[in-house]
Amino acid sequence: MTTPPPQQAHDQDDSVDRFLDHLMPPAERVGFERRLTAEPGLMAEVQRQREVDAALRGYAQAPSPSVVLEAIRRHIEASHRTPGAEAQAAPTPRLRSIPAWRRLAVAAVLVLGVVGAWQIYHAFTAARGTYDPGPHRTLLQAYQATVDNGFHSNWTCRDDAEFALTFFDQFGQMLSMNPPLPAQTLALGLEYYDILSHKTIGMLARVNEQPVMIFIDRLENDDQSAVQSVEAGKHIFRRELGDLVLYEVTPLDHPGLVNHLRQPTEIPRGEGPHAPGR
Repeated sequence: MTTPPPQQAHDQDDSVDRFLDHLMPPAERVGFERRLTAEPGLMAEVQRQREVDAALRGYAQAPSPSVVLEAIRRHIEASHRTPGAEAQAAPTPRLRSIPAWRRLAVAAVLVLGVVGAWQIYHAFTAARGTYDPGPHRTLLQAYQATVDNGFHSNWTCRDDAEFALTFFDQFGQMLSMNPPLPAQTLALGLEYYDILSHKTIGMLARVNEQPVMIFIDRLENDDQSAVQSVEAGKHIFRRELGDLVLYEVTPLDHPGLVNHLRQPTEIPRGEGPHAPGR
């Protein structure tokens, strides 16, 4: 087996990372996929990186503090708003896309195990603002990556009250699912994304059995560069709601959920069971 020159190996590593992180333009992605069918070694490298990413996503489950949402509830109640149902633990941010340090993480997983991998992840991400996580994804890239990864979430809210408090905690404005949801709509959960800001929240749902996502952030963080030209079979619908901006990315030719959300003036009383969660 011939070992590629250092620069060629570096370029190949970069291509694998950008392919797995959905950062390739469509034309480049098509060319790379053709290479995968013709180069077994490259296919093996992509599969190995996928396995490492999956392992790290499983390891990086940080414990979440149990007092955050209750503190928010007390703050709102102190402002003479009507209390809602009991709040649960704060959401756990997901492990974001893993850039070029994947190769170092392989050794970390093998040598240190679960705890060591979690500690190394925090060493890279704890000092926000000093560590560059790599290129920001666009809405379409984040949507496609989530679909390709199985379209599921580990962050759920048990009712609409907890959902509203989550957005109050993140953005200073409550957001309600406004249950019951429209017919043929199932809310699956939430995820963090580094798109409009480092804490853009993506909401996963199925509408008419199709994967639909709503990306939410403060209106002041709105960035049109995150909205690519719409690809064939994909649509993006934008809405402003109070101080928030919402983008629905969907394969449907009409918005299925973004226009249903509302801004409550008081904490919802835990309506369900159609709020995000199981």
